[in-house]
Amino acid sequence: MITQRRINGMFQYRSCWSGCNSSERGSCPNCELPDTDLSYKVLAHAELNGANLRRANFMRTELKYAKLIGADLRFANFTWADLYQADFTNANLSGALLAESRNLSEAIFCRTVMPDGAVSNLNC
Repeated sequence: MITQRRINGMFQYRSCWSGCNSSERGSCPNCELPDTDLSYKVLAHAELNGANLRRANFMRTELKYAKLIGADLRFANFTWADLYQADFTNANLSGALLAESRNLSEAIFCRTVMPDGAVSNLNC
């Protein structure tokens, strides 16, 4: 189960098990959030390092400056998501939908497994 609340103009998500620190703005390291619908949300500056976001829906989500280091993002949907300076270092994006995302060329990919299985070091 996911709960949300608005803090300082930003929606904050918290899973209802250990690993999420609701006192930190947008922080949810190592969270288990597979198949979660996060579409149309503002998650700028969110810290989702090591999170399981497999098959998550980020359609039209603002992920500017988000930290997704080491996250499992296999088969996630990033259609029209804003990825400006989002950090995907060591993340797994196998099978993810990135083609129509915004600011893809500005995202950080270091040792990142891309949708086609290739490893990217763009902006590393």
